[in-house]
Amino acid sequence: MDARSKELEMEPEITVYGKPACVQCQYTCKELDKQHVSYNYIDITVNAVAEEHVKGLGYTAVPVVETGDTNWAGFKPDKIRKFKK
Repeated sequence: MDARSKELEMEPEITVYGKPACVQCQYTCKELDKQHVSYNYIDITVNAVAEEHVKGLGYTAVPVVETGDTNWAGFKPDKIRKFKK
């Protein structure tokens, strides 16, 4: 396995569940971008499966950020900075 493969393997998979008019969602994505952290964004207004997943995690508000076995709701820049590259 080359160094780039190891780097990709170690990079956390981050998913942000949000809605288009959600200010905290926008701040969360901007902070991830600012920290150069790659992530997947899923709009739960057009993805019913994702919306049910968020509800299944126990959340009723967005953004919900999920990475591995960790998840949280709301704009949490302190947690986002832990993923800084």
